[in-house]
Amino acid sequence: MVHQHSQIKKIEFVCNLIDFNFIPAIRTERDAIKVIDSLIEKELATLEESSKYTEAISIVEKLQQDILDNIATQIAIPLKTFIPSVNRVQFLPKEQRRKEFRRNIEVVIDDGTLTPIQLKGNGIKSLIALAMLNITNQSGRMSIVAIEEPESHLHPEGARQLYKTILSLSENHQVILTTHSPLFINRLDLQENIIVNAGKAVLVKKIKEIRNILGTIVSDNLINAENILVVEGEDDKIAFAKMLPYMSEKIKYAIQNGTLVIDYLAGAGNLSQKLVFYKTIQCSYHILLDNDDAGRKAGERAETHGLAVAKNITYIFCNGSPNAELEYCYNLSAYEQALSDEFGLDLKVFEFRGNKKWSERIANCFMSQGMQWSESTEKKVKLTVTNTVPANPDETLNPHKNSAIIALVKALERMLV
Repeated sequence: MVHQHSQIKKIEFVCNLIDFNFIPAIRTERDAIKVIDSLIEKELATLEESSKYTEAISIVEKLQQDILDNIATQIAIPLKTFIPSVNRVQFLPKEQRRKEFRRNIEVVIDDGTLTPIQLKGNGIKSLIALAMLNITNQSGRMSIVAIEEPESHLHPEGARQLYKTILSLSENHQVILTTHSPLFINRLDLQENIIVNAGKAVLVKKIKEIRNILGTIVSDNLINAENILVVEGEDDKIAFAKMLPYMSEKIKYAIQNGTLVIDYLAGAGNLSQKLVFYKTIQCSYHILLDNDDAGRKAGERAETHGLAVAKNITYIFCNGSPNAELEYCYNLSAYEQALSDEFGLDLKVFEFRGNKKWSERIANCFMSQGMQWSESTEKKVKLTVTNTVPANPDETLNPHKNSAIIALVKALERMLV
């Protein structure tokens, strides 16, 4: 045991007094630089024993940390916009030799759990990287940001968050990205999309070209559609296919050439599922919903899931009615005789008055006149009304109750720009 201790002392003595430098037989410039670096490191290490050097380094570290804290604050602001759970971002120097103090910074994210960035998910890492790029550029130089496959390794919700971040980033930077995801297609300006295939780069002219290259399969009536008006029922689709061409030349032309298609949900509860599909086939869309419980819930759910925003949803509001649907906007004279002829229904009764939902008032009329009311009856009634009303909206729409329809036309024209 004493002998072993003596041996260790000798080794320590030799190591402290002798520097061993190995020079290989094959010597390159890298080997020469390593030798020089080693020599410099050993000589500079003696500075760490100097109190002046230690004080100077402490001052520099403090100045550096102030800058890092400022950058962390700037990153946290845009990051919190897209990830509300983020409380703060910190840049902390790792334990290290002081000669490396500028090179080795650890990024720590507090989103309920204080964790180094390398332990966060891919979605948060991507958002953090883009948030850092989105800090206001004060250099006066133009910034180009190239992003390869931003959707990679992200689940759909994470990809949608990232898409919003990239849109924000594009306000201050020129953004170029490659993608195989329909989510990142620029639908507002098709020529902003470039298809690279078989060694050629081609500007996109039609939405069909993007669908073909991505292998997206759609039904024939949607093959050329860039824009979709989403309505609740089949009767709504028939009515607007008749009226809209009379209300706007731009909409008329878009319907004729197939760039605008009217599609129906067969129930407001199907809205979110439909919108996911429309996003997949790279379509822009506007939504028309009844202002009733089902319509309001469907619209709110679509907004919550990031599938729609307030400006691309129109609700049918009618003066004096807390719950309204399209038929409430029609002149009674446009369909009253048709319901009498088809169902023997008299609408000049007390049950049809008031501000209840149109279909509820019709149901009350049916039952008060000894007739059964069901979902299938409601569908037949609405189709009868739709097939009866004139295509000319001046004859069809009540001018005191048509404000939502006018707003819809304006919204569609904006979408078609």
